[in-house]
Amino acid sequence: MLTASLGCAPFRPFLDAREIAIEAPNRGRIAKASSFNSPSEAARPVCDGTDCVESVWLGGPHVVSEAALRVEMLARCASGAKP
Repeated sequence: MLTASLGCAPFRPFLDAREIAIEAPNRGRIAKASSFNSPSEAARPVCDGTDCVESVWLGGPHVVSEAALRVEMLARCASGAKP
């Protein structure tokens, strides 16, 4: 599983990225990360029916595509829901 860190200065997205230790097919553990990036927590992809990755769990955060985030945010704004 490949990750990149986009908030680091100087910009080194792959040198400062989390490292995932693969434990089984579609399951791993965050082996190397800063203290705020869920070290030792589970990591797993969420696949659709055709084995395409739709989103990824990296510890607590559930990382989704830009398109999925847009749909969710538009639905929340349309319903008047507050964060």
